[in-house]
Amino acid sequence: MTSELQAMCGFGFPPKPYTQNANGCMNSVIKNSLKSDNQSKVDPFEFAKKLEKIVQQQEREVKMAFVGLGEYKVKEEYRHLLIPEDQFWRKNASQREAALQRLQAQPLRPRQPEDESAEKTLNNLSMSPEDSQIISIPYRILLDIFDKADDIRQNERNIVSVPGSDQSIYFVKDRCSLDSPRKVTCNPNTGLTKCDNKCVRWKGYKFCGHTVAVADKERCLTKFVEKFKKQGTTANLSQMSCANLPKNRGKKPQKSTQVRKGRCNIPPSVVTEYQEDSEQHQPCHLTFMAGLIKKCYGCQQNFSDKQRHPPHDLILKRYDHRVYNSPKSKTMRKTKTLQNTYFHLNVDCVRKKHPQFEFSTDVILHEEIKHQLSSQHVQLLESLGLDIDIEEV
Repeated sequence: MTSELQAMCGFGFPPKPYTQNANGCMNSVIKNSLKSDNQSKVDPFEFAKKLEKIVQQQEREVKMAFVGLGEYKVKEEYRHLLIPEDQFWRKNASQREAALQRLQAQPLRPRQPEDESAEKTLNNLSMSPEDSQIISIPYRILLDIFDKADDIRQNERNIVSVPGSDQSIYFVKDRCSLDSPRKVTCNPNTGLTKCDNKCVRWKGYKFCGHTVAVADKERCLTKFVEKFKKQGTTANLSQMSCANLPKNRGKKPQKSTQVRKGRCNIPPSVVTEYQEDSEQHQPCHLTFMAGLIKKCYGCQQNFSDKQRHPPHDLILKRYDHRVYNSPKSKTMRKTKTLQNTYFHLNVDCVRKKHPQFEFSTDVILHEEIKHQLSSQHVQLLESLGLDIDIEEV
């Protein structure tokens, strides 16, 4: 959990190290108690007796905290129920038990932050959180957003214009990561202001201290707030939890070795020889639509649902050096090895990549596919100029 997300969840700012030790505390106490007795394994009866001693020890710690002793401390909002040690031991057993029951019967009360009663005055912004009238963001988080924007606006060096940019693009200081400023774009005419995707608040609410500070600098904070309220954006917890995580999270570093089952993924024995041939001598292989085949390599259109049902489920497969647009270099690249490409059962689609293609000479029908053809498949292929012996099908 990032420090920014911890602060948004109410663990303070800057947040203290957060662990889940409290949730598994009892399990840890039991294990440590067994280790202290050099007992790795005990029978159920001994375990129950040991657990009874641990519970009694915890109860004694609570009683000691009631008089200000021991390692446990009573919260500030319940301190008025405590009794000084000398007065506590003057009472009889029933009176002491009644005083303890009175403390334990108290309902849980929400902890109030010390600085919540005295709200910080924002001297560097043209708008306060109350004047924004934003109700889609929790008020405590909204206060923190404006407080962060006010801190950024205290120093003009916290917002630096990107050199050579014709638009209003700024690098904005981030107090959680001083070595990685946030990139914010702003259009003063429309009030449209955006932060980069590394900002947790922006990913969750589409509203953050960086955008508020830049909009205030460009004197379009009112437009930005009004545009945000019209959008009606609500908190996106999934985006906040996934912020600043690696791109390949949840994926194995190596390629999958699992082979999908299905008739389309069973390569004919005679096909493997074509994979080692050059691209210029590659024919088209007739096959069935199945699996994750999605787009025609020729016309770049998705295969329709109709083409997944017979007799329209026949397509053409060819081994090509696939040409693709690299997302990193933003340039067109070509694969080093031959890969599967799929086309509609249409001459025009194949000729977009291979102008010399002919149905009568450049299509191979393997025996594995031929024995699966129906009479409707045969009629469709014959209408395209492919002669098939019906008796063998």
